[in-house]
Amino acid sequence: MEEKNQQEILFKLSLIEQQMQNLHSQLQAVEKRMIELETLRIGLEEFNDSEGKEIIATLGNGIFTKAKIISDKLIVDIGNKNLIKKNVKDTQKLIVKQIEK
Repeated sequence: MEEKNQQEILFKLSLIEQQMQNLHSQLQAVEKRMIELETLRIGLEEFNDSEGKEIIATLGNGIFTKAKIISDKLIVDIGNKNLIKKNVKDTQKLIVKQIEK
C-alpha cells in the first residue's frame, strides 16, 4: 500500500514538473515578444522625421538592403492579412496596446 502511495506522489510530482516547464517556456516566449515590441517602439521613435533618409531595411532571414524612406506612412498588419496605412504616432499607440496585453 505504501509503495503505491509513493508511486502516486512521484507521478503527481512529475506532472507538476511538466506543468512548470510548460509555464516557463510560455513565460520565455512572452518575454521575448515584449522585448521585440519594445525594440520596435524605440525604432519607430527614430523613424519619426526621417523622410528622405537612407536606411538599411530587413528583407527577412538576415538579409538586408539599403532603402530610402519616401513617406512617413507605415503599412501595418492589423490581423487576418489586412494591411492599413498609419502614421508613426498611431503605430506607436498600437504597439503600446500590444505591450500592455
